[in-house]
Amino acid sequence: MTSLVRGAPFAIFAAALATGIWLADRFSLPLEWAIGTFVLALALLLVSSRASNLNNLSSTWAFAVITCLALGGLRFMLAQPTNTQDPLIAHHGQSVILEGQIADEPDVREQHVNLRIRPHRVVASGS
Repeated sequence: MTSLVRGAPFAIFAAALATGIWLADRFSLPLEWAIGTFVLALALLLVSSRASNLNNLSSTWAFAVITCLALGGLRFMLAQPTNTQDPLIAHHGQSVILEGQIADEPDVREQHVNLRIRPHRVVASGS
């Protein structure tokens, strides 16, 4: 039973990190969100430490959990590709239309044909 109690903080922090990653992915949160969440948690910790009627231990736990949430979101945001030289990276997750010319001989397969193209223009088509 004591090992379960000892592992509980790790499970809570891991769940907060995973939730932060999920929130950043699901809602495409900006980097400022993670920073703002951390600053908010720090402000709440400072305010609660000055109030005599609040339990400092519970406010410390809340600060730690909110910080893990922000760190999870920050970790996801920093893991995203930032290569701005690739014109397609800005259209990640969208359908696009490529206009260009075929750059190599077609690679004919049994079920399909692979074409290597040299794009001249990328047009976002929405979705």
